Amino acid sequence: MRIVFSFLLSCLCVTPAIANPFFDFTTTHIQLLRGLDYEFGHPERTLITLEHANGWTYGDNYMFVDYSMPDEGKPFYYGEFSPRLSLSKMTEHDFSYGIVKDVLISTTLEKPKGLGPRYLYGGAVDLNLPGFRFFNTNAYIRDDTQLDGDTWQVTLAWNRPFQFYGYDFLIEGFADFA
Repeated sequence: MRIVFSFLLSCLCVTPAIANPFFDFTTTHIQLLRGLDYEFGHPERTLITLEHANGWTYGDNYMFVDYSMPDEGKPFYYGEFSPRLSLSKMTEHDFSYGIVKDVLISTTLEKPKGLGPRYLYGGAVDLNLPGFRFFNTNAYIRDDTQLDGDTWQVTLAWNRPFQFYGYDFLIEGFADFA
């Protein structure tokens, strides 16, 4: 636990010293949550989430790791890493059309503690919707190494700022359909 805390604390202290032309943007967040009525596993637990996203020369990346500490039982983790390759950036051809902002090759690696990895691969379309900073749609073939055969998954992710009585708010989220 001491190593995890030290790593998370060091991530908060790191800031880039100079601009990097390799990255379009980069953002990292740490969340500490305390829950008292979970439906699965022990109902009371503390959860630390480290989340990172960046845009780079040929696409974008998103990753997170959840470290869950139930009040009773052993801690566990779950993580995902989702690199995507932009066809527009890789080919230097603009694939935008109408509300379509970009077309991408989309992948994800999911890894829960104590289970084999899950591999997702497919395509994505990023949409240019009014008011949204981003609205991403990903369609995957889902290969779970613990199960026979493949299945599918569709993942939507969005980020929309808005104002209410002069205050700035942000609605950000995702939905997985598998």
